[in-house]
Amino acid sequence: MKYFVVALCFFVVTVASPSQQKPPRYITGATIFGSESCPDNPVFVGAVFPISPAASSSLTVGDQLLSIDGEPVKNLQDAAARMSSISPGKVILKVKKNGSVHILSVARDESTTIWSRNGLRLLDDGSFVGTDYTDAEIEEHRSVARDLEQAMRVGDFLNVFPGHYPADKSLYYPGFEIFVSDKGSQVRVGGIEIGPAKQSGIRWGDRILSVNGIDPRGKSLTELESLFSSSHAMPMQLMIERAGKQRTYTFQLDVATRVLNANKWRIVDGRMVPLWLPRAYTNCFEQAQ
Repeated sequence: MKYFVVALCFFVVTVASPSQQKPPRYITGATIFGSESCPDNPVFVGAVFPISPAASSSLTVGDQLLSIDGEPVKNLQDAAARMSSISPGKVILKVKKNGSVHILSVARDESTTIWSRNGLRLLDDGSFVGTDYTDAEIEEHRSVARDLEQAMRVGDFLNVFPGHYPADKSLYYPGFEIFVSDKGSQVRVGGIEIGPAKQSGIRWGDRILSVNGIDPRGKSLTELESLFSSSHAMPMQLMIERAGKQRTYTFQLDVATRVLNANKWRIVDGRMVPLWLPRAYTNCFEQAQ
């Protein structure tokens, strides 16, 4: 299976002492997607922060980047390197939008400012958390990430709904993967997308204590799939633990196809591809299932 490739255009994550800190990065607020498996190495805008220069300039998801400051785009890495800068200023982009070519002048703003305006904070491990996270929640986020990485390394890891979605897209589910580790004793919210659970306040890394009153620990993959999905619409109540505090969330499950569409994905020949991607490139951009 091929994978689509993502470049955040502004990702410079290096732990350094204050005297070694890199200068701030100035970005447009657009995320770009590309694939080296396509003959002409096309690069597309894959996401745009709602509050950003990119959003204000009419740069939209699905636009194909043709040139940056008059120089043709060679590939994803080339585009990512030139989209951001260590100094403020505008970047001139030539894009193909709905079959027509447009020239856009897009300002750059300091990266942390854009993230903060959109409710995000970048941690030194390269992950994003909400600006509303407490210090204890941030520390737990880091700890969970380390523990899961170790679990994957030693093979003590199970992912229910890999790729965020159940294999049967007609099922109703909460909108996240489930990560199981420590011989089945740790059951956590994994990759989470726009969907009922996230909208209710559930976060990546939350430890799941019960699902509709049922303890998920020690259950088989089949049992977990059944526990976290349904053939019909129904409410789900999750009791979770976050930074030492127990919380209960209740929400209505949604059908996977609707969650898929809300997150800009579609199924082509049994494969997940970005909703905005032209059919000619669907063999290049492929999300493993």
